[in-house]
Amino acid sequence: MSAPAATVIGYDRTTKALHWATVLVLLAQLVVGYLLDVDDSGHGRGRGRGGASGRGRGRGGDDDAGAVLDRLVSGDEPLLAVHVLLGVTVLLLGVTRLRRRRVVPLPPWAETLSSRERTWAHRTEQLLYLSLVVMPLSGIGVLLVDDDLLALHVTTHVVLFAALVAHLGLVLKHQLVDRDRLLRRML
Repeated sequence: MSAPAATVIGYDRTTKALHWATVLVLLAQLVVGYLLDVDDSGHGRGRGRGGASGRGRGRGGDDDAGAVLDRLVSGDEPLLAVHVLLGVTVLLLGVTRLRRRRVVPLPPWAETLSSRERTWAHRTEQLLYLSLVVMPLSGIGVLLVDDDLLALHVTTHVVLFAALVAHLGLVLKHQLVDRDRLLRRML
């Protein structure tokens, strides 16, 4: 007679809903963000119409925050407006998840995670949460303050992608190699 499978203790419904809502909004944001690069506007990812200096807003540019907001509200740049709306949504989801994390206890670690994997998962989550806050804030900064923040915005994309690969790698290892049903905790 084989031993019974370990009971899977998962996350609560609200945590799961916030997790998957974040995944969906990030996917939509990535699609819209990359469409901004190929829309023939020449503005790149969210940058405004620069003056002769070639810069957007901020130091040396022709656009001020009011002009950027006017373009967003007027509907002249619908992809940019959607990108900003999704970015604000990512920020709100990230902050909501961080606040909720302080008051709602997490389930115990999965028994099948080694000490090293628990550390890996924890550090990966920290980078993901950091990205969910810094990426939209730096994007808003690019729009309203200065294109110099674009480097930070792009860097947080790289951090997000690296953390996602690490996060998904650990989940896939447990799902496909260890076959311990770790993924069910978030389904």
